[in-house]
Amino acid sequence: MKDLKRAFYYTILGLGLSSLLGCGNYQESKKSLPGPAPLGNPDPSIDFATIKRVILDVHCINCHTGRHLAYANYAVFKLAAAESLRRVTSNDSGYRMPKTPEPALSLDKQELLAAWIAAGANEFAETQPDLSPKPVQIGFDEIRRDLLVPFNCLGCHTNFNSYGTVRRLAPAIISYLATDQMPFPQRRGSPVTLVPPVTKAKFNTWLQQGAPEFADQPAATQRPEDPKATWVYLRNNVLGPKCIICHNSYGPRAPTDMSTFKGLMAWSKKNPKLFDLKDPQNSHFVGSMLGRVDDDEFFYDPMPFNSAADDISAVIPAVTPQELELIKQWIALGLPFNEDER
Repeated sequence: MKDLKRAFYYTILGLGLSSLLGCGNYQESKKSLPGPAPLGNPDPSIDFATIKRVILDVHCINCHTGRHLAYANYAVFKLAAAESLRRVTSNDSGYRMPKTPEPALSLDKQELLAAWIAAGANEFAETQPDLSPKPVQIGFDEIRRDLLVPFNCLGCHTNFNSYGTVRRLAPAIISYLATDQMPFPQRRGSPVTLVPPVTKAKFNTWLQQGAPEFADQPAATQRPEDPKATWVYLRNNVLGPKCIICHNSYGPRAPTDMSTFKGLMAWSKKNPKLFDLKDPQNSHFVGSMLGRVDDDEFFYDPMPFNSAADDISAVIPAVTPQELELIKQWIALGLPFNEDER
């Protein structure tokens, strides 16, 4: 503020813009003004900080020392702006700034200064509102309606019924979609309706938006789900990615369909030893994951594993000991569908 008052004081005393524009290290003969400053195309997006950084700091202030350092002040330089433009655009070598032998200001910098002055020599840029159309936020219901259901993703990936599962696996899903590795055929070698680009783009936009659950709410921070001995939790986190990916209503494992709770219960009625509620460890369901060999059951490899007939060729992770204990707890509780039934 003190520098600003001092600068105005010099101006009022009649030092004049012409003396302000002279270098503090030498005397300059006074010349009459050569006419109005050239007109520029107004550009309100240019601010004083840009003019100072691109022009004044590089070409002016290094020579305009002493009191002329007031050029670093917006209010003072605005008063001298028109005269400065006349000088930097002048063809008169005795009048032009920067003084010879320094090269003249480049044309693009002259135009920058002229555009700033023509727009009112504002200290701050006039920011224009962004009127470009914003993508409408997408919710999980729309992803389910337009992708997961019509392309039968849920037939093999029943865990995709869970919003949290799809959100967590979204980067992997989009990579499969991009390379047309999904969806799988209903039968090996049968034709597949590929996901069209517009649907892939919608899923990608949803992912870029943070994969929100609801279209009218921003995506919430996702926390890991606490383990629960229920069908819903096991389907979303264990059975879906490790078992149902093969044991679904398609392909050679269709007789052992466990893609739905109803289907799994129907299978257990045909095979009563599938679940032993009194001794979960003795359940064939558990034995299959252990690769156990008993008198009435034979599993030469622990599940999950892929046979040559399966459409899934990826390596599926084994069921962990913690997951197996949760499955046995689920059986001991009577196979509850969700936590409300426990």
